Formats: sequence, structure tokens, C-alpha cells
Amino acid sequence: LERAGLQFAASVVLFGGENLARRRSSAAEQKGDRHAVLAFAKIRAVLRSMRASGQALGPACQVIVELDDLRSVRFLDDGREWWPSEDEFGAYLQSPPIAAGAAYADEMACTMVTANFYVPLLVKVLQRLIGDERAAGIEQLPVPPAYGNELTFGELFERMAAEGF
Repeated sequence: LERAGLQFAASVVLFGGENLARRRSSAAEQKGDRHAVLAFAKIRAVLRSMRASGQALGPACQVIVELDDLRSVRFLDDGREWWPSEDEFGAYLQSPPIAAGAAYADEMACTMVTANFYVPLLVKVLQRLIGDERAAGIEQLPVPPAYGNELTFGELFERMAAEGF
């Protein structure tokens, strides 16, 4: 990893790839992401040891992994214990690695590529929503002064709810 220049990397993206053994048996399905999960853990461990040894590193390196099966997200080493209460797709989307942008489902990438083919401006819309290192993304407009000076939308909502709106 050092020869590859990990110490200078801004991000490392691990693509899961297609696992042909997955189609043969359901037991292999659980093992589909084992290489991606192990590589993710190894790269994170190397980065931690490089920081601990005082080695000069470039910008904070983000490690991102593509998972064939979102159930594998529970095995990513992010320093927290997390286990979904339900075995549903939505429960795994709420995991800390997904929320932090450290992992994503391969279906999401396929959906984005397909959607971008039919709606070419989609990437520009997402860039405006998310922003980048130069722009913070979409900013919220302030509450109009007619409703109160320096009032947040949350406070305005509470006031309107109390008044019966």
C-alpha cells in the first residue's frame, strides 16, 4: 500500500465486482463481499498505523467500498458496534458506514449510471445538492422577516403548530 502511494491518497475506492460463485448456492451469497470487507479493514488499519507512527500523510484519506450485498456492511470495521434490529434493506441503509459515505450498494451505482443516461443533468443537480470542497451545497433561505426577526424554521413551525395551523 505504501508503494501504491496510500500516504498521498485523498480517497481509496474498492469495487466489489461480480462474484460468479454467488449464483451457484445461497451459502456463497454471504461470502460475496468478504474480499472487499477484508481489504477495507486492512487499508483502514494501515492508515491508522501510519498516523500512529507519525508518518506524514496527505489529506485525510477516505476509504469507500462497494458492496454486492448490503448485509455485509455490519462487518466493516468502523470502530462502532452496530447491528440492525431487522433484516431489511432499509435497516442496512441506516448503518454508520453507509451514512458516512464509506460504503454503498452496487445497485446504487447502477441506478445512478442508468438514471444519468436518461436525465443527463442529474449529476449537476446532485452536485448542487451535495456541494464539494469549494461550495457547501444548497443553502437554506432565512425565514421572511414578516414572520419574526431571526426566527428559525423549526421555531416558526412550533409557533404555527401552537396556534393551530
